[in-house]
Amino acid sequence: MAIRRGDIFHIEAFPPLDGDAEKGRYVIVMADHEEGDDGVEVVGITKNPRYNPDREALPLPNRRTHRPCTTNLWEDSWAIPSWYVLVAVERFGVRRHGYVEKQTMAPLLRALNRARSGGLNALELGRRVTGQEEIEPPETGG
Repeated sequence: MAIRRGDIFHIEAFPPLDGDAEKGRYVIVMADHEEGDDGVEVVGITKNPRYNPDREALPLPNRRTHRPCTTNLWEDSWAIPSWYVLVAVERFGVRRHGYVEKQTMAPLLRALNRARSGGLNALELGRRVTGQEEIEPPETGG
């Protein structure tokens, strides 16, 4: 199965993000998956963006407000660029839920670059998702 930038998938048992409990979560693929990659970089989607002045939340098209709608999201939803994690390929289902069009993907990629350049993110918090477990980052001497 091809996993491409902009694809939306549902990942079961996604690790907690920003105080949430572990749950199924829609995610947006941020880079094409290539054979041999450790995993697929994704950004989490939420239906409740909870105001946080230190975190960007980008609204996504949904079926209630946009016709036609390629995301196939039914409710108001936001991509949270600071929620980027690496997900093992095995965690992806067999069917893509939808996709984000280029005009929505461009600002999301810029926001992801801002999230990478400053502040804590899901990877730095040790939420690298591989298989069914979270792996803590290695200890650094200091």
